[in-house]
Amino acid sequence: MANVAEAGLWMRNQDQRRPALPVRLTSAERDFFVALRRLADTSGLTLHALADMTSAPRSPGADAGESPAYAEYTATQWGHWLNGQSLPPRKAVRKLAEALAMADIDAGSLVDLWALAFRPTPYPQEPGDAAVRPQLPAGAPQVLGRTTDRAIDLPGSGDATAWAEFSNSYRQLSGSAARMFRLLSVHPGPDVSVPAAASLAAVAVDQAREALDELAKARLAAEGPQGRFTCQELIRAYAAEQARASEPAAELDTALGRLLDHYAQAMVTAVSLAYPASLSVPALAPRPGVLPETFGSEDQARAWCHLELRVIQSLMTLAADRGLDAFCWQIPSVMAPFLVRSGLLQDFLDSQQIALTAARRLGDPHALGHAHYHYAHACALLGEVADSDGHLQDALQSFTRAGDQASAARTLNGMAQLLMQQGEYLRALEREKEALRLRLAAGDPDAIAHSEETMGEIYSRLGEYDLAQRHCHHSLDLSRETGARLLEADALTTLGFVSLALGDHKRAIASYMEVLAIYRQADEQTSIAAALIGLGDAQQAAGDTAAARASWQQALALLKDQLNADDQPVQARLDRLRPL
Repeated sequence: MANVAEAGLWMRNQDQRRPALPVRLTSAERDFFVALRRLADTSGLTLHALADMTSAPRSPGADAGESPAYAEYTATQWGHWLNGQSLPPRKAVRKLAEALAMADIDAGSLVDLWALAFRPTPYPQEPGDAAVRPQLPAGAPQVLGRTTDRAIDLPGSGDATAWAEFSNSYRQLSGSAARMFRLLSVHPGPDVSVPAAASLAAVAVDQAREALDELAKARLAAEGPQGRFTCQELIRAYAAEQARASEPAAELDTALGRLLDHYAQAMVTAVSLAYPASLSVPALAPRPGVLPETFGSEDQARAWCHLELRVIQSLMTLAADRGLDAFCWQIPSVMAPFLVRSGLLQDFLDSQQIALTAARRLGDPHALGHAHYHYAHACALLGEVADSDGHLQDALQSFTRAGDQASAARTLNGMAQLLMQQGEYLRALEREKEALRLRLAAGDPDAIAHSEETMGEIYSRLGEYDLAQRHCHHSLDLSRETGARLLEADALTTLGFVSLALGDHKRAIASYMEVLAIYRQADEQTSIAAALIGLGDAQQAAGDTAAARASWQQALALLKDQLNADDQPVQARLDRLRPL
């Protein structure tokens, strides 16, 4: 946690210093964000004011220390939305418009612009919302399945024959391909892999591939990169209608359950392989017909996580709308190490907002423990220290009540990391000693390695370098035995820091070079930048100014490619160098 935090990816509430909108936005999305920014600027509203306007009042039975907006929208989220990183939910935009109206501030066409920009989802965004039907050719049947929040333009600028063409192609499909076509309307998109489609339809992978190939030949689907398939929005609408006409509602619900099971099981497999020493989440047994994903290496597992992230985020929104609370806390908890290591901190916070709301509805201590822990972690990485401390306390209480000693130890480690972030090293040491005691009793080598590295990092900050090296070398031995490369990199990072403090510049450079090699192999840009900063520090201390400049310039380039990355520390290093 600490190494990621040191990379500088902390969200700041910069009301007047917003970055340029991402180039990936569609014109409709850009129109919405421009209108939202203009409204915020002209009204003089701060991020906290926006959060207050869209927050629910505290319930009478709420805890005294509980945020009144824990299940609504925070200042951090509004900052995220004003930067154009993702579209806010409809409820947030609607509540903002209503609050502005009460304050005699004209919100203009903000809600309408949101409807044009929002990417369609398989179900209404919120219970009770009326579905907006797609605009279909004259005489075409009305869509009863997949709902959308914006009009769909027909291919060929109003080609009235498109719907009939879909119908003609559909009638020529084999039974298995027709069923796959109908069930694909359940998938939220934007694309689907062959294994996920196999689980969706409860068929073998080769059968799913044959069905998808047949759909592609019939132009009812298109195969994209890496063997993934997509459907145009109007085709999805037609598929939804056929699903409602031919599939029992129970089968569509079961298909969605299989899809959620597929991604939950696959994420567990991928994260366990790529990110050891993470919290163990008790997963539900998958339904019959769910096929496992297999990964041949850590790199494959991480690549799958990146490839499926947008799909899983869409599924989380869908699961929250359907009240599937078990998935709403389990999948975000499982994927947390991936989001953290990848520097996707706002995605991390957003997913844990969903998880915490679901866990509170369930009232299960395991669910509450995991949700509080990860929400605390997200808050700490984004600089919300006060919120983080309270959620960690809640997590520890929940795990203790559930009798989960391993997760309690992980929470104690989180407390130690937070105390380090605040400079409270002696208190951090007490927490980590307790975490290490619990982990030694459990005997999990990766967890022990994690605590040993944290102990080494604390001692390094206290200037007790012999103890720091002893704990880090123990962590290094354990992580190399188990093959936990990222834990190995953490220990090497601290050893590099200690070597630099002791004036052993050659050893420090060697440590950071090894760290850099591990992170480059893992393709973790945030951690690569942090390793380059440390390497540059060691090179500068060794008198190699040219090498230090090159390392820092590489780090700066990586940080500038990441939204809300704090590149000022490395820029300051470069500014202090003598001109070339």
